[in-house]
Amino acid sequence: MTHSVSVLPIFDSMLGTVCLNVDGQWERFIAPHPKDLDHALANTAGRPVWDHESCALTVRVPRAGRSDGEAQVFFLERLPVREHRGSAMMVG
Repeated sequence: MTHSVSVLPIFDSMLGTVCLNVDGQWERFIAPHPKDLDHALANTAGRPVWDHESCALTVRVPRAGRSDGEAQVFFLERLPVREHRGSAMMVG
């Protein structure tokens, strides 16, 4: 069974990196198509959903005739996360 949760991604459109806090743990990813993800997040019709198993971020964007929007799925690549000593700050 797949485990999907609603998330609020932190996205750096210049670097194409995405940070997610899932179940209290920070995870960091790279988006293979950052311009497409940037456009989807800027126009989202709801909160994005994260699927941990497949590393898929689903963003719903408005579409005529679809009250719930159209799902766009972005498969992200996991990056290592290091926590800065003495704080909750993440560093790459």
